[in-house]
Amino acid sequence: MAIAPVAAAEIAQAPIRPTLRLGSTGSAVSEIQAMLILLGYLEAPVDGRYQEPTEEAVKTFQADVGLTDDGIVGPATWEKLLPNPSTEFTPPAVPETPVAEATPDETEEDAPIELPILRKGMTGPAVTRVQETLSARGFYNGAIDGIFGPGTEAAVKAFQSSAQLAADGVVGPATWGALLQ
Repeated sequence: MAIAPVAAAEIAQAPIRPTLRLGSTGSAVSEIQAMLILLGYLEAPVDGRYQEPTEEAVKTFQADVGLTDDGIVGPATWEKLLPNPSTEFTPPAVPETPVAEATPDETEEDAPIELPILRKGMTGPAVTRVQETLSARGFYNGAIDGIFGPGTEAAVKAFQSSAQLAADGVVGPATWGALLQ
């Protein structure tokens, strides 16, 4: 029996991500930890072990994005952390969720930023973070301007090669994880 074309397309687009909770271990936990660090929710190291600090960071993130703050990383939490990327080279849409005001001791540099999949042509604070990290690691010597141009793309590819990742110039979950280690 053949699968209907629409159903097959939906299946092909649906990423399979594990449900994570207290006690989980592995690369998916490391991925979550790296994203939570980048977003400013977690200060613990990336160690691939889902323990109390990671659970608390997940709960805070969930509450901030309007999800049930149960500390379990299921499909809804994954979708908020890694929205499905567009096939076009356009920046992600601004979320409709109201942004919390910064506290007096929180600077713009400390504020959580989005963790989108980045590619050439995109702009924003996440691109700035990538440029700063690549510069600190000696892969990028261009302007830290938040613009993902040819220089940033070349630096990403060089970093990906050195980290034994596919050198496609796209900053996705695996590249974010390697950058944040």
